[in-house]
Amino acid sequence: MPLTHTAQPTLRRPILIGAFEGLPDAGLAASLAIRHLVAAFDAEPLAVQDSDDYYDYSELRPISRLTGSQDRVLEWPHGEFWYVHHPEADETTHDLIFYLIPEPQLRWRAFAAELAEACVEWGVEAAILLASVPADVPHTRSTVLTGWATAPELRVALNQLGIPFSQYEGPSSVHSAVIESLRVHQVPSASLFGSVPHYLQVPNPAVSAALLEQAARLVGWSFDLDQLRQAGRQLLEQADEAVAERPELAAYLQQLEDQYDESKAPLAPGQTEPGETEESSGPLAVDPEELVEELEDFLRRRREEGDSDQDEDQSPLGSR
Repeated sequence: MPLTHTAQPTLRRPILIGAFEGLPDAGLAASLAIRHLVAAFDAEPLAVQDSDDYYDYSELRPISRLTGSQDRVLEWPHGEFWYVHHPEADETTHDLIFYLIPEPQLRWRAFAAELAEACVEWGVEAAILLASVPADVPHTRSTVLTGWATAPELRVALNQLGIPFSQYEGPSSVHSAVIESLRVHQVPSASLFGSVPHYLQVPNPAVSAALLEQAARLVGWSFDLDQLRQAGRQLLEQADEAVAERPELAAYLQQLEDQYDESKAPLAPGQTEPGETEESSGPLAVDPEELVEELEDFLRRRREEGDSDQDEDQSPLGSR
């Protein structure tokens, strides 16, 4: 793998927790979760992954940044690995490796194989991959998580946590390609998918907290999630205010709540229950894209108004 190692630590039975920016990162919930862990544990850099083999730079362009009054640097898309040691060093504990990378556009099978080979090199005992997907779920209910795993012990653990097996079938992301490669390389792995309200297309720390709460149980660690939960509550309160100002959106939200309360399972936007038609589920009286735009505008205005009262880093929309 084209990795540049920045450290050579001795890792005790490490577990990798990773996410991919892009398609499997609705509401930035998965990538925000990894960034939260890196900051919360002051994780140390482990390696940087080169990008030339895996990206179309006309689609995902490098970023030009100023470094002084008359100079600049170019930041290329890349992957990053960090590590943190468990505070209790014994035979039952696991160190953690955190991983974050933009979803590659090219050579997925080669990318997945090389990532799996790096896990083998580091002695990774299991990998937990986080993802967030847009779904027909209301923001007024608990976050719905689904998952799947390649090893029996991880399947049992997911069942014990009450996380149902994902029933999704259809076009996939690099997330699934990596899971398959980890299986081939005999690295047990599990996926956690958080369902993000599809009409709430802003950074969603509430879903990030839900993902990390279960990930912590899977790896036997304790994660401080207070900051994420507080930011999530602020976002949901703002969404409540936006709904109150728009009757059509309130009616649509009621429809989603009824669906959630009946099935407790998320549906992808446009998907219906077996035997149900789009007409029977109740057509919207307004274009859903218009609702999304109005919500985004409302939340943006609320953030700008609130910036004078709180540090921007405390805002759920400012958390990156």
